[in-house]
Amino acid sequence: KNADNGRGRQPEAQEFLKELLEINRQLKEKKHQELSLEEGIMLRLYTGPCFEKYNVVPRGGGLDGCDNPFLESRFRELCCEKKGSEDGNSSTGGDEWSENRYTTSIH
Repeated sequence: KNADNGRGRQPEAQEFLKELLEINRQLKEKKHQELSLEEGIMLRLYTGPCFEKYNVVPRGGGLDGCDNPFLESRFRELCCEKKGSEDGNSSTGGDEWSENRYTTSIH
């Protein structure tokens, strides 16, 4: 059996909640405002697994283009796929891309 006992990623989620409670305890101890669950989740995403994708959007995926070819290519690699194909390989040709700018995550 999986380490999570077939219940998804609960151990990781439980560990995250424990860490958030500890952070909030420390903040409260220093008389600072505690983090909400939503703030904790966004903090985790932005400093964890999604950091590179979230970070490349404003740097390489500007709506008016990008002067840095490396950042633009990273944006295309991490946040785009060719239209007409789920795996990013379009059989229709052309340079039409479907972009994910994570607009509901970054604002």
